[in-house]
Amino acid sequence: MKARPPVITGFSLIESLLALTFFLLIILSSIEFFGSARTLFFKLRDSQLDRESALAALEKLKGDLLLAGQGLLPPIRFGLLEGIGFEDGTLILKNAVTTGVLSEDARAGQTSMDVENAEDFGPGRSIYLSDKDKGESLVIAAADGHDLTLTSPLAFDYIKGESSIALVQTISYYLDMERSTLRRRVNAGISQPVLEGVQSFSAGLAGGGRLAAAGLRLRSKPEKPYEIAVVPKNLVLMKGP
Repeated sequence: MKARPPVITGFSLIESLLALTFFLLIILSSIEFFGSARTLFFKLRDSQLDRESALAALEKLKGDLLLAGQGLLPPIRFGLLEGIGFEDGTLILKNAVTTGVLSEDARAGQTSMDVENAEDFGPGRSIYLSDKDKGESLVIAAADGHDLTLTSPLAFDYIKGESSIALVQTISYYLDMERSTLRRRVNAGISQPVLEGVQSFSAGLAGGGRLAAAGLRLRSKPEKPYEIAVVPKNLVLMKGP
C-alpha cells in the first residue's frame, strides 16, 4: 500500500497577495487618517495662537488707553490737546510722564525758563505749561540742567508756585499695511511691532468720549473681529457726572 504524500499546510500565493493588499489598504488608511488629524491639530493650534496674540495686543492697547489723559487735566480743559485721538488711521494717546515747576517767574515773550525737576526734559519733547486760568503747548529746543530753551516764545506770564509743567508722552498705534503689522510708537522713537498678520485696525471714542473702543481683524481669519471697549477714566473724570 502506497504512502500518502505529506499534506503541506499554509497560504496559497493568491491568499498571500490578498492579505498583503488588505494590509496595505489598512496602512494607507491609517496614514491618511493621521495625516488629516495632524493637519487639523496644526490648524487648531495656529488658530489658538492667533487668538492669544490678538488678545495680548489688545491688552497692551487697553493699558495705554487707561493711561490716556493722565496728568493732563489743565491742557485738556483749555483745549490744547486731546488725551485720545484717531487721525489718518493712527490712534494717538497722550499722558504726562512727569511734571515740573518753575524755579522763577516766566514772562510772555521769553524763549527760555528755569524749571525744577527737569532731568527728563529733553530736546524735541512737548510740554504743557499752565496755571489755573491759562496754558499753552510748547516744544523744547534745548535743555541744560534746569534751563529749558523753547522753540517759540511764551504767550503769557506764569508765576512761580502757581504754575505747573507737564512732560507729555505720546503713544501712537497704527497699521503698517505693507507688512500687515500693528505697530506702537512712543514719542518720536522707532515704532515697534505689536502684532503681525493684521488685516484691519480701527479705534475711536463713543458715548460723548466716555467710552474708548478698538478692534482688529487678522488676515488668517478676517471674519473674526477682536475688540475691546474701556472707560478712559482720566478723561471721564474731567467731564464730571
